[in-house]
Amino acid sequence: MDEDYVRRMRYRMTGASPSICKSFDEYLRMKEEKSDDLWLRKASFGGSLECGCEYCVLICNIMVKKGELGTNRDRNRDAVVRNSGLSYWHKHEMASKTESEEVNEEINMDIRTSGFRFKNDSSAIELFVVDRADDPILPVAGAISGYTGSEQAVRTAWSWFENCVKTHNILCPQLVPHEGFPRLPLRVIEVGTIDSKDVRLIETKDQVGCWACLSHCWGGQQPLVTKRDTLRQRKNLIPWEDLPKTFQDAIYFTRKFQIPYLWIDSLCIVQDDKKDWEEQSAQMANIYHKSILTLAASVASGPQRGMFRHADTGHLDRAVSDLVGDTKFGKIRYRRILEHNEASLPLLQRGWVHQERLLSPRILHFGQEEMIWECMQHRTCECSGSDSGSRSRLTWLSSKDRFHRHSLSLVDWKQGIGPSAWQAVISDYSRMALTNPNDIFPAISGLAKSVISATGWEYIAGLWKENILVDLVWYTAEPLLALRCTPWRAPSFTWASIMSMLGCTGGPWIKYDLMDSLSQGLQGRVTVANRQETLFYATLVESSCVLEGEDPTGQLRSGYIILKGMLIRARLCRSEISNGFDVVAHGRRPRSPARFRMDYDLSADSSDRMAEGDEVFSLKLIGTKKRIAHEDEEFLVCLILREIMSKTEEPVPGSPARCFQRIGVSVDWSDEDHLEIQSQPDAISRDVLVKIV
Repeated sequence: MDEDYVRRMRYRMTGASPSICKSFDEYLRMKEEKSDDLWLRKASFGGSLECGCEYCVLICNIMVKKGELGTNRDRNRDAVVRNSGLSYWHKHEMASKTESEEVNEEINMDIRTSGFRFKNDSSAIELFVVDRADDPILPVAGAISGYTGSEQAVRTAWSWFENCVKTHNILCPQLVPHEGFPRLPLRVIEVGTIDSKDVRLIETKDQVGCWACLSHCWGGQQPLVTKRDTLRQRKNLIPWEDLPKTFQDAIYFTRKFQIPYLWIDSLCIVQDDKKDWEEQSAQMANIYHKSILTLAASVASGPQRGMFRHADTGHLDRAVSDLVGDTKFGKIRYRRILEHNEASLPLLQRGWVHQERLLSPRILHFGQEEMIWECMQHRTCECSGSDSGSRSRLTWLSSKDRFHRHSLSLVDWKQGIGPSAWQAVISDYSRMALTNPNDIFPAISGLAKSVISATGWEYIAGLWKENILVDLVWYTAEPLLALRCTPWRAPSFTWASIMSMLGCTGGPWIKYDLMDSLSQGLQGRVTVANRQETLFYATLVESSCVLEGEDPTGQLRSGYIILKGMLIRARLCRSEISNGFDVVAHGRRPRSPARFRMDYDLSADSSDRMAEGDEVFSLKLIGTKKRIAHEDEEFLVCLILREIMSKTEEPVPGSPARCFQRIGVSVDWSDEDHLEIQSQPDAISRDVLVKIV
């Protein structure tokens, strides 16, 4: 874009539209004032041209060069004008437009650690420099290697690893712990040196040392596994050509880091030996926690796909001067924005990987375009867009440091801060896929053991006995896509009893959002002006879980809890505003809006199916009272239950508990008609023992 063109465009425009540099100045001012709400106002192409400063002209120039119009206008100018939102080219090139029309194409902008981003209908570019001396304003960021298996990638990963070992002294373990190297897992793969070819499985016999782990997706194909009849063969030799590509890549990187051993679940656990599988899967938390590094094949959907990827060439950085033909911008780099989202990392959507990621002290993800590094104190990636403190593809998951054993031991579990960390983990985990539904507890047993180690609390089917009333305040985000798990894997009071209709491709997404209204009272954040307290209306009388094996955090055979509280008889009624149900008092009309949140699709064709008019029960559970404008307002959560055939057991002598299944929760505010207020006295029972199975 030449200066004559800029002047012509300025001449044609009227009014003072916001420019890129003006929006940027406002952002820098807010940042200097330490504003909590940092944002960039949208700019206009026309206003930026009118400004004419070098930043505005540079970015407008890039957008023209990189946009669809700049690429295609010589081929088919009419089609370009017709299909693009960049009306300034139409205005400039076509005589049909009047001279007085204003050019005001919106430009969305954002500041990230990876660069200064700007987007419109046809461009999504970011500018950055690799050294602060190259520009006083633009972010300093990194260039991606282009191939995650390259020597440059190895050097980058090693620099992250070395920095962690040398400078992260609070939460990240030392290379050689004070107490010496830990005991090796029962079996590990001896990888040899970079010049080696074949590998072998060894049984360590209480040896100590350091090892790396591989976190990978089994996918539809079974990877290379160890079975009872191949164990001896694996210990003798595993030919290189027998290893799937993902395993080969992991061994290559382990060798480059000069780590002598690699642990891979499918090879280091005897897959057809139930006792070995139970024992070793119970040790997984310790194996990942004490490893020196975990390599995550995060983009590979199966063992044959390999860990390494070539980046799209559009994401490789180039000098701006090569694009605009002006050498004064020679130190500024540009590239197409690398989108950071969970969909690009399939591995992180697998249930078993959740605890592997949280428990590993250091994890190196191999993504589609770049590598991502996570340790207990820092997160970064090659482009710098995932640096700690930035919005990144990993912010949809719980931060690793929140679940470090040291962090767990420091938080106050009695005031709800610790439990909220567990609830966040469960919310993340519930969205993930499990090939075997019965793995629902084994796949997070390591995380549960971390909480037990930090608190001494008792684990009850994915909940905590000491926090049971709060842990019961879960609900299903999309109940019409959820079912009660068949065959049985968990009692109905726990989130683990719900599965997605999508099967092994995803979970039902359990949420704890109701805790937002309860948390202040739990954490004791109370003032005279805004008094808030949490009230518990039920008490836990008894709990029981019968284990399938020996792991106290593993699979269950049966389980129940007995609560004591107020029970209100009600009925189901079709909701007028959704495809679900509401819970109403007998003889009353549905409330609006509906307060009932189903755990699963109650009308689905199954043994748990329910219909309009069916009798249900509300158990008053927990609430928060707060004073607003000199009036008390209460947020109340109740469990919604259905009664099933009574059991013969009498857990409390002389007071047999009635037997129920949970089907959902209801939410009320005190200024509305509570179910308790609407119900007849004979529908309300107090101090009832309620057994939930």
